[in-house]
Amino acid sequence: MKTVILLFHPDMDHSLVNKRLVKAAQQNRNVDVRDMYALYHDLPIDVEKERHVLESANRIIFQFPLKWYSAPALVQSWKEQVLDDYWLHSGPQGGEILHGKELMVTVAYSEPSYDFTTAGKYKYTLKELLRQFEVLSIHLGVQYCEPFTVYELDDLDRATTEYAELVNKDELPKQPIGEK
Repeated sequence: MKTVILLFHPDMDHSLVNKRLVKAAQQNRNVDVRDMYALYHDLPIDVEKERHVLESANRIIFQFPLKWYSAPALVQSWKEQVLDDYWLHSGPQGGEILHGKELMVTVAYSEPSYDFTTAGKYKYTLKELLRQFEVLSIHLGVQYCEPFTVYELDDLDRATTEYAELVNKDELPKQPIGEK
């Protein structure tokens, strides 16, 4: 199972959580981590290269720190350029270029998990805030997997170990579409 982690962290030098998660994931030889800000911070996105990366992977993981309750800006720009409908739906595979692959989101946030409950400070769960990726999975024809989240108060050693084990699995836990 070939996994590609698209790491969208605008400042990896000052990352605590994402740096540790990536290091743990890279212990698996079938995991390719692409530091998207290092690749494309001031450069145009190499659309053909990114499409080739997606086509050659079985599992795609978007990994990022939550910024203002969403993904960093480069994620949206990357999606708009790389996931063009013409490419997705008119290729030799007849619109199934990514069909059957797994999509997971890995998110770190610097606030406690209880803030992300219907009774908490923000009134929404992190799964609800990540709903755009669930909808994206439907559009792409990929299987949406349970997001992996790390909050401020989580045991980072435990989370790192769990993440390394998770990316090594043959199949990720699936999230039924529409589940909160």
